[in-house]
Amino acid sequence: SLLNQGSVAWNDGQVSGSGSFTKQSGGTFTSLVISGRVFFPSFANQAGATFTHSPPATVNSEFTGAFSNAGTVDCTTASTLLLSNGGSHTGSFTGTGSGTLGFGGGTHTFGTASTITTPYVYAGAGTITVDGAYNPTNHTTVAGGTITFNPAATVSGVGTGMTMNGVTATFNSGEAISVQSLSVGGGTLTGSDSFTVSGDGNAATTDFAWSGGTMSGTGTMTISPGATLTLNAAASGTKTLNRTLNNQGTANWLSSTVSGTGAFNNQSGGTFTTQATGWGFSAPFNNQFGAIL
Repeated sequence: SLLNQGSVAWNDGQVSGSGSFTKQSGGTFTSLVISGRVFFPSFANQAGATFTHSPPATVNSEFTGAFSNAGTVDCTTASTLLLSNGGSHTGSFTGTGSGTLGFGGGTHTFGTASTITTPYVYAGAGTITVDGAYNPTNHTTVAGGTITFNPAATVSGVGTGMTMNGVTATFNSGEAISVQSLSVGGGTLTGSDSFTVSGDGNAATTDFAWSGGTMSGTGTMTISPGATLTLNAAASGTKTLNRTLNNQGTANWLSSTVSGTGAFNNQSGGTFTTQATGWGFSAPFNNQFGAIL
């Protein structure tokens, strides 16, 4: 075991071994690695300690031992801090610019006192459970594993956009979540939280790209006036709508089957255009007063 109450700079080189590195109150640890490196021992960032991830842009560092944070972790450059073997977190994860907090495996639990406000969050594998505050400033990507926001969590936002594919993302925080852009290419987006896709104000872009997967839960999905929803094909070829989707903007159904027991409500001011040939739309569809089909 190595206990640090001073200052440590990790400039380069791989750190191997099965021991533990504990950064105690007042201690600082700065990752400045100049090429992708791996830290194998377990790592504990205790209350009052600071971990700074600031290697050159696009240079990532990975912690393959359990990584627990009760202090402050600061992701300051356009690189990814990848935590690949789980951990228990009660401290803060913050950052500036294009810093990314990444998850590569294991079981991560975020207690009620934890906060995540890094610019980017990337969940690539593992099981992530959040009971604390979540508000990345730029983007959330959920590409593998599962992520769950419990009722104890406070989800102020997921960034200006969110991308998910082939995973299960459960939002039960009790907050209404607004994003400019959303992409669902597979997996399941579920829970009681309602989502609103507000759009970026550019009529030529797709604000919500739904190419596969399932949307379920008691929360609603709303396409705001001026925003665009595009339903196109992914490899699976099927979209399942098991929640209520309210379209107040522009919806374009280009291809693939849309099934499910939810409801697609084309609301007043909304337009729905179909160019899908040979595909079925079996989910309930309501073209409401003032809508155009």
